[in-house]
Amino acid sequence: MDLSVRLRQRRIFELVSVGVFLLAVGAPLFGLFFQTPGRLDENRERYTFPPLAPKKYVLQDFPKHFEMYLGDAIGYRDVLLGWHRRFVFGALSQPVTAKVWIGKDGWLFVNQTDPFLGNPKKPSAGERVEQWAEAYVEREAWLKAQGIDYIVVVAPDKAAVYPEFLRGYPSRHPPLEMGTALTEKLKARGVECINLLPTLLAEKERNPNFIYFKTDSHWNHDGSRAAYWAIADAIRARFPDFVPKPDSEYHSIEAPAWCDLRKLAGLVEAEERGTARFLEPRTPFQLQDTPDYFAKTPASDHLNLLPSTVTETPSATGPRLLFLGDSFGHHLVPFIQSDFRRTAVLNSYGLPPEAVRIERPKLVIQLLVARQLYSVIPYNSPEIKSDVLVR
Repeated sequence: MDLSVRLRQRRIFELVSVGVFLLAVGAPLFGLFFQTPGRLDENRERYTFPPLAPKKYVLQDFPKHFEMYLGDAIGYRDVLLGWHRRFVFGALSQPVTAKVWIGKDGWLFVNQTDPFLGNPKKPSAGERVEQWAEAYVEREAWLKAQGIDYIVVVAPDKAAVYPEFLRGYPSRHPPLEMGTALTEKLKARGVECINLLPTLLAEKERNPNFIYFKTDSHWNHDGSRAAYWAIADAIRARFPDFVPKPDSEYHSIEAPAWCDLRKLAGLVEAEERGTARFLEPRTPFQLQDTPDYFAKTPASDHLNLLPSTVTETPSATGPRLLFLGDSFGHHLVPFIQSDFRRTAVLNSYGLPPEAVRIERPKLVIQLLVARQLYSVIPYNSPEIKSDVLVR
């Protein structure tokens, strides 16, 4: 081949390489500087540009935080991720994140792999349940000394209620069901713990509708209504005058179905979300000012889910209630607010003593979803621990 032809071909190849390089670098930079990122469909907020200050720790952390910001703000990021998830999830039926299990018939589940099993540096699942049991025993004793009743409630994970929709490794090795173990430990120590798994399995057999969302980790209002009746039975045993409102005191509305697992996986196409039935009480309740219940407690006591709320329903028969829970409590709140004269709802796995002093409840209900028994470390304030030791 003539030398001039070879040089011309080489020059064309080099120009194409430079063009591809400039396009690969220039397009994301163009998007970074001249496009406004839209809503991030990953169940979190986008990272913002990190602050700069003449302080050593700020400058040391700046590269790490800038890299996180750049990863969220780079141009055409969402388009590329959309192509990626449509191929991996749509064509290959594989999860695009390790936090989600892909089930059968479009079902999604939280990855509940126990992070403590097989790790000698971490407590086992059984040891963590024992830690929770000790924490609840301390809280019950502290509340009992003040004449306050205490009920612990464990909501089962979707995989425990609908294991038939699991597939692959999770179907062969189902996640641990820890609510039963905690219930038995607390019962032996005189603390009432309601494990809602049997209740929801019975409701699943009775109710022709699903009682959990298919693409969300939570129960829907059919599931939470069944759970609430089980909780109401335990309340009536302590407060005979308590009369929960029947179903006729609620009206149903259609609203978009919850889909946190689709968000977690970046799969939130509106046409696949669907709608669901939600229940709202007919009896109006009055919203009250919300004090700062966490001013004197560690930040870890406060889950950043929803704002705390205080409501009053003068016609209700339930006593003053302090309800502590996680996102599973969201669907219980309409029933609770309608049935108790005063209800303070806080998002917490702890027991903030300041909230008890402010609200002066006659009953404290504490709810958590079972998987948090091994992913959250239980904590009690020194006040609760010291009070138990003194007595």
